Amino acid sequence: HLPGHAIGPPPIVNLDKLLHFLSYCGLGGLAILTISAWRPLSTRTYVRLWLFLASLAALDELSQFLIPGRQPSIGDWFADVIGLTAGFAMGTAVSRCWRNHTGRRRLLRASEAA
Repeated sequence: HLPGHAIGPPPIVNLDKLLHFLSYCGLGGLAILTISAWRPLSTRTYVRLWLFLASLAALDELSQFLIPGRQPSIGDWFADVIGLTAGFAMGTAVSRCWRNHTGRRRLLRASEAA
C-alpha cells in the first residue's frame, strides 16, 4: 500500500476497480493451476481456497485503515471477489484442457506400444 497522497486519483475513472479485478483474476487462476497440478480439485478444496483468498482480499482492504490517506472500499473488495471467481473459472478450464490433452497423449502412446 502507498499513502493516498503519493499516488493521487486514478487518471481513468474506475481504473482501480479494473486493476483489482485483474490482480485477483490472476491470483485465482494461478492458485487453481498450482493446486490442480498436484491433484484433482474437489468442490471442498475449491470452496476453501475461494474463502481463503476472498478473506485475504478483505484483509487487504481493511489494512488500508492503517495507511494515511487511504480508505478501504467495499467496491474494491467486490472487484477482487469477481476477479477471483473469473480466475477460478479460467484456471479450471485451462486445467481441464491440459488434463484432457495429456490423457489423450498417454492413450496414444499406449496404443502405439501395443
